[in-house]
Amino acid sequence: LNTSLHNPSVQHKPSIDEFISMNRGIDNGKDIPQTVLRGLYESISRDPFRIPDDEAGLTITFFNPEHAGWLTKEGGSNRTWKRRYVVLTNSCLYYFKNKDDETPLGIIPLESLRVNVVKDEDQPRSGLRKSKVTGFFFEILGALDADGVTSVIKGCKTNSRGVVVQGNHRRYIFRAETQEECELWVRCISAAIKTNPFYDLYVSKRNANRDQIPADATEV
Repeated sequence: LNTSLHNPSVQHKPSIDEFISMNRGIDNGKDIPQTVLRGLYESISRDPFRIPDDEAGLTITFFNPEHAGWLTKEGGSNRTWKRRYVVLTNSCLYYFKNKDDETPLGIIPLESLRVNVVKDEDQPRSGLRKSKVTGFFFEILGALDADGVTSVIKGCKTNSRGVVVQGNHRRYIFRAETQEECELWVRCISAAIKTNPFYDLYVSKRNANRDQIPADATEV
């Protein structure tokens, strides 16, 4: 929707009614409440999600971040570990290949997400022998939907051709050099996470509708 409304290359801009129509039946065959869809449409229409595309814009965006530093990030289909310079600002996490790069490799909007220190028994493994990767880890997880399933995070990344594409991660995992650094990142990210009132409204309505179904109605 963000691309359709704000990308100048897209000639047809869907109306709010078209947006509602396109999303019919996506909730396991049921419709998401129109109040939620209208609120989402109006929010994206009013405040587009943009990647700064000029030096001045980047300077303003990354000036005086809440936190920044080097971390190692797990990524790719082979789950390789790569060192990234990470910047936390304006409720978004940006990661770069180099500290002085102007364009981030990826962006993670911190909206209705969860962040945790990874417990020792859950620490990632890599290599043919699945040996533990040493270090101190934290994870960023998508929000839980009404069924307790982790949602896809609304992140984006730059692919090998330099094109910005939407990610499909439900979990990001980062490695810090020390326990103190790891816990500091978790605290900073946790403080920066903002909730989406439209998503919360949607989940609460789903739970309310489920509670109204008689117990014997599900026994067939």
